[in-house]
Amino acid sequence: MTKAKLGRLAASALWFQAAAERWRDSETLPASPLAAIEYEVGRLLADSGTTASPTLPLDRKRRIAMRMAAMAVFGGINRFARSGESAAGRCPVGTLPSTAEPDEPGVPVGPDMYSEVLDTALFDAAPGGTVAFRHEQYSEYLAARYVTGRDSVTRAQIRDLLRAGPDGQVPGVFGGVLAWLLALRLELADDLVTANAPLLAQTGVELPSDEVRGLITSALLETARAGDTEPEWGYELSPLVHPALQSTLCRHLAAGLTDAGHLWWVARLTEAARCPGVAESLLAEALTEKWPAWARRQAVAAVAAGGDLATVNALSPLLRLDAERDPDDDLLASAIEALYPRLLSTTALLEVLRPRTNRSLVGAYLVLLTRLPELFAVGDLPEILEWASELTAIAGDGYGLFPERLVDIAWRNRRVYGVLPALARLVARLIAPSSGVRWTHRRKLPWEAAADEERRSLLVLIARNISPENVYDLITFHLAGDDDVDYLLATLPMLPAESWPVLVETLGCVFREPNRVQADAVLMMSEDHPAFAATAGFRGAVNPDSSFSEQRRRTRRRELLKEKEADDQVRRQRDRLTEAIAAADADATEWWTIARALAREGHDRDDLFTQDLTSRSGWKLLDELERETVFKIGFRYLERHQPTTGPEHLDHINDLDVIPDWSGVYFLTTLAAHRPEAVRGLDVEVWRRWASPIVTAWNNDHDDNGRKLRQALLGLAQPPARVALADAALAALPAESDFLPQHATYRSLTPELASRLATRLLRGDHYGPLGVNLVGLLVKEAPATASEFCLRLWETGQAMLADAALRGLAEHDPDLVFKLYDEHKLDAEELANVAPCFEVAALSDPGVGLLARILVDRHPPHQDPPWSERPNGNWEVVRARDRVLGEVVARGFVNVLEDLHKDQHETDRWVLARYLRQARARARDMAFSPVAPAELLQLLGRADARLVGNDEDLQSAVIEALRDLQHTLRRDSHRDVWNLGDVATPQSEDDISDWVRRNLEQRLGGGSVVGRELQVRRLNDKGIGTRADLTIVVSTATQPRRQIMVIVEAKLVNHRELFTAMRAQLAERYLEPMGLRCGIYLVYWVDPAQRPQSWRGVRSDLTVLFGELAEQARGLEPKFRVVPFVLDISRPVS
Repeated sequence: MTKAKLGRLAASALWFQAAAERWRDSETLPASPLAAIEYEVGRLLADSGTTASPTLPLDRKRRIAMRMAAMAVFGGINRFARSGESAAGRCPVGTLPSTAEPDEPGVPVGPDMYSEVLDTALFDAAPGGTVAFRHEQYSEYLAARYVTGRDSVTRAQIRDLLRAGPDGQVPGVFGGVLAWLLALRLELADDLVTANAPLLAQTGVELPSDEVRGLITSALLETARAGDTEPEWGYELSPLVHPALQSTLCRHLAAGLTDAGHLWWVARLTEAARCPGVAESLLAEALTEKWPAWARRQAVAAVAAGGDLATVNALSPLLRLDAERDPDDDLLASAIEALYPRLLSTTALLEVLRPRTNRSLVGAYLVLLTRLPELFAVGDLPEILEWASELTAIAGDGYGLFPERLVDIAWRNRRVYGVLPALARLVARLIAPSSGVRWTHRRKLPWEAAADEERRSLLVLIARNISPENVYDLITFHLAGDDDVDYLLATLPMLPAESWPVLVETLGCVFREPNRVQADAVLMMSEDHPAFAATAGFRGAVNPDSSFSEQRRRTRRRELLKEKEADDQVRRQRDRLTEAIAAADADATEWWTIARALAREGHDRDDLFTQDLTSRSGWKLLDELERETVFKIGFRYLERHQPTTGPEHLDHINDLDVIPDWSGVYFLTTLAAHRPEAVRGLDVEVWRRWASPIVTAWNNDHDDNGRKLRQALLGLAQPPARVALADAALAALPAESDFLPQHATYRSLTPELASRLATRLLRGDHYGPLGVNLVGLLVKEAPATASEFCLRLWETGQAMLADAALRGLAEHDPDLVFKLYDEHKLDAEELANVAPCFEVAALSDPGVGLLARILVDRHPPHQDPPWSERPNGNWEVVRARDRVLGEVVARGFVNVLEDLHKDQHETDRWVLARYLRQARARARDMAFSPVAPAELLQLLGRADARLVGNDEDLQSAVIEALRDLQHTLRRDSHRDVWNLGDVATPQSEDDISDWVRRNLEQRLGGGSVVGRELQVRRLNDKGIGTRADLTIVVSTATQPRRQIMVIVEAKLVNHRELFTAMRAQLAERYLEPMGLRCGIYLVYWVDPAQRPQSWRGVRSDLTVLFGELAEQARGLEPKFRVVPFVLDISRPVS
């Protein structure tokens, strides 16, 4: 890869594959990234895939692929299809233009040609029967090749295609293609480098020009100096290194670092370039405490990368900072990374390793602890294992995954002298009951896949380091098991005596039912065998009075008793069922005793209150005839039993009081599950009689099935029955409770309950937590009336319910909440408190902006609680603030964040600056409008063509045309705007504007502006009045098509309203009423020496005049974007 000069591209599997395949095919390596991707594209295009007999030569395929890539990148086409209809991001090849390419002007590009290219390996299958470029880097490179291959393409057209703004910044989607444009034809886009430096730094495209790399790094550093950037940890900056970088970095350090971000970028580039001189200068910055740890950490990395041994060793004081100076252990981690193992011995390392200071942070130290064992020299493992085994906190979370990774590494090197005994001591510490919690959650321990003899070697060593009481830990951690019985019986006498107590106890735990071989081993065991006493129970005559015999008798008695109890319980339940069925058959009102008999015995009988009788333990004891009898009598029970249980029974349940009624409810839910048609046929009177227990009966199912069955039952009720159920539900509601009982039941009945619940809440019948629950129920389940109800309750209700009503309004009708705020009925603090209830993505644009301002004002980031205190009372509001700011970014509201950024606390400015940068990038991305393929070809077909996608594009095109017009005037066209009599005088303002109109129409029409229906109009032939001087209207070339307009207000330099008309006329009289933003303020300048005598007192300095007009234009921003232009119509001086 070094020989291939791929640099960072070697880290990409795509480029690695390209280089490897070229080496395989030709035993040569690509000389540059351009050569690498060109080779790979050619190889992929040569692979024709499913095409039986390709008809296009390779160079023609490449040209068409480049054309399609340009359409994809600039036209927003994600996928191509061979047929079908067009859709968002999907383009059938039959709709692509057939315009011939310049190199073959007589050969149209038809669908067959497009399809043949789609059949190559350059494309992969995509959803919906479509295909897409195999990788976006291919499409970006090919699009750049297509554009730069046109000799007539201009810098202005490149800016148009890349949708570059006035500041030169392009949307993020064009970063890759911009980089390839610079690599292919630098002169076309070099003016965009500085403005897009961060974007180019992350593309991964290696630029061949040191000059361009210098522009990028200088721009990155200047942006950091200005404080308008943040650390970008994911950027690989080594491709930006160039010969002059060290001197640039030194200049920044000599001039002084402005803030921590500036230090970070200087250090990051120093690390990439490995600059020794700069590294020495950064040492002082790394050691000083004025910078935050994240910036110092990068400075340490730069010193480690570029400094000599003495300089790097000077970082050693960072190893011993206390918790106050290094609260997150970031500096400790960076110092270890810099010094170990080059300048820090393992013994010295172990002296500075410590438990994490901040246990809730996933930071640099935790990451280091996880990967540190991989860095250890094998010969140091015994020392490290011994150190770890002596730490009391080693198995907690203080060292993160360090113990697990250390055990893995040690086991991998278990055959190295001294490692296995030391590993055994560490594992003995880790599996102790007081410290084994983390380890019990491991999916697989390293010795589980090892050979038995190796695992057993570790087992024996561990047995020497734990007590017999902990033998079950050996089994839990898969160190011992049933498979070890034969091993222990055979080899125990030969093992170290220190291990016998634990291993004998282990044998007793895993040795239960001996097989023939094991029985022989026990019967033939000598008395001096360590396990002789422990296995005495398995041999010959056993002393009935021995402890072993007593233990066996107790175990067997327990087993027999348990078996007898189970049999007796089944028999008793069977008897109870028989008796209950007989009693119910004789008297249907006794049917409830069957339901009770189906449940288990005992006081803690949850299945007395389960919804499906067929799931109870007694159901499996019934035969089919008995089960049918239960259903048959159950129907009679529903008809004859009169429920008596009321809501008053809910506080103190007595089985005998409620089971007769609630068993009928559980019968109904059983019917809903298994015989729903029977429920639908129930008489309304049955529903009325059973309504109260239906809405109040408990549900003790341990899964969600019971709730679903109750809801299924309610869903089967006919409208009259639901009314009765709703009446019962209202009657069961107390005035106050800590919760809403049977919440799901009330939710199902909300259509019948909503209006009456609202009335009761407004009347004050319910309050406290129960009232709050009922308000939430109505907001979610009765949206049609929620806004009106919540507003009335907020205005009149008790405080707790009013707060709940306001939260409901925020959730259901946010615009109404903002209206209350605008009407001063709601203050900012109240609005901030309900912010967590808003669905932020559904808020209006003004609502998002208002909420962002209030939340930042009331809950500024610098007052956020520390992580250790979260969540607290304000945490939800803080999270809501972050969501709202994220939405501001998502909508590209740059102006909102710019306003918020002013006059803030330093921490808040730093946080908001980050959001502001993201919002600006998002706004650029949102400004991108895809170019239709036909318009793209039209643009590239003429050097004077311009792409107009919005009003700013049209404004720029007009300004460029005016510049051309200025050149024309300086040659000999001045005669068209002067009266050349005995005394030459300028023509009137109206006549000059007519001449400008004709020339703009000539320059902007005829296809030079890529669009449709271009019009340049004078709307008032009498000069200035209530109409604009010039309007330029065009339909956009981008999709979707729309008409855009730019207004030009023109003034002769002697006009009395020259310095008021920009605002009073152009902005307020024309742009604002028409809903436009872009205008041009055109001033016709005449050299003071050529002015008529009557123009005395008129401005005589063009530079001063333009400066004043530019200042006026800045004062109109951001609402209006007005560009002043001074057109010098003076006669040439011979």
